[in-house]
Amino acid sequence: MLALLVALVFAWIISPVLLLRAEAIAHETALSTLNTRAASLMNKREELSTLQQELENALTFDQQHPDPLGLLEQLSRELPDNTWITQLNLRKDQLTLEGSSDNAVAIVSLLEKIPELQEVRLGASINRDPRNGRENFQILARIQAKPQPSSGATP
Repeated sequence: MLALLVALVFAWIISPVLLLRAEAIAHETALSTLNTRAASLMNKREELSTLQQELENALTFDQQHPDPLGLLEQLSRELPDNTWITQLNLRKDQLTLEGSSDNAVAIVSLLEKIPELQEVRLGASINRDPRNGRENFQILARIQAKPQPSSGATP
């Protein structure tokens, strides 16, 4: 009888402990699954943060620099018909034009009139092509940053 009583007390004490242990194992498994999912979500959050920073950088650059297509259209309007641009390179705030014209020095004067361009200068010596008499040139210019809107204005 004592053995039965001991077994009953033992079962009464051990059963809840075993049930709690089983629940703890189930919770640990669920926690592990949640941690795995959370790690994936944290990686996605970091990727999103990086992309947001890149977007902000691009928008800042766009706000501070003239539209490349608009600048190209303006160059096309300003340059005389006898001028050929063979290479146009736009990198950060530096514009490099290479080409040929009947009068390369006059091209520098025309480009100086474009408000977005500053420090327009010949980048190399002018070479005359003996076959057609045209001057080959390289012109460098710094692109002026757009003025920043005041804090109360919307872009």
